[in-house]
Amino acid sequence: MKRVVLACVIALAMAATPCKGRVLPGYLTVPDDLVIEFRSTASVVNRDIWFTDIAAIESSDQDFVRALEQVNLGPAPSAGYTRNLTAGYIELRLRQQKIHPSSLPVEIPASILVTSEAKTPPSASTVSAAAQTSSHGGASSSPYLIERGELVRVCVKTGSAEVTAVGEARTNGRLGDLVEVKNVDTGKRFYGRVVAAGVVEVDLSG
Repeated sequence: MKRVVLACVIALAMAATPCKGRVLPGYLTVPDDLVIEFRSTASVVNRDIWFTDIAAIESSDQDFVRALEQVNLGPAPSAGYTRNLTAGYIELRLRQQKIHPSSLPVEIPASILVTSEAKTPPSASTVSAAAQTSSHGGASSSPYLIERGELVRVCVKTGSAEVTAVGEARTNGRLGDLVEVKNVDTGKRFYGRVVAAGVVEVDLSG
């Protein structure tokens, strides 16, 4: 009797645990030769963090490799700042790309620290000067750095700390302009200043 119960428990455990190469309803099939090596820290140069920034991928299944390459892990931190990606957040992003985290051949680290090599946004004096130039007739010839409906990176600064989020621009904006932004998670609307292409800054330190 004990052997029968033990066999049932083992069978249930195996059925509940996704494994490499198993077809899970609604998810992509993970190739048997997939190799993933996560980095403990990562450095990025783009506006967004991609899965390939935090991990090296090898597989003969190029379609699955491309699917992993398309996993967007959100906005990168501003230069001089860091962003901590947790395992739960990475797993959420993988599921959004139809990749089940439990089917990967390696466990996702508890956290990965990401730094940015991007150029520092213009200083407040530069933004102010640009705004003054715009007010004297230069605005009409300046291109929009942010357009209505575009997803933008929102940098909220409070003293020495900075928090980044993703927002949707509700108005067009040139360098130095105040634009209305909607938080894509909460729906809350607020105003921020355009400091670079696709980047809005909200300064709460003052």
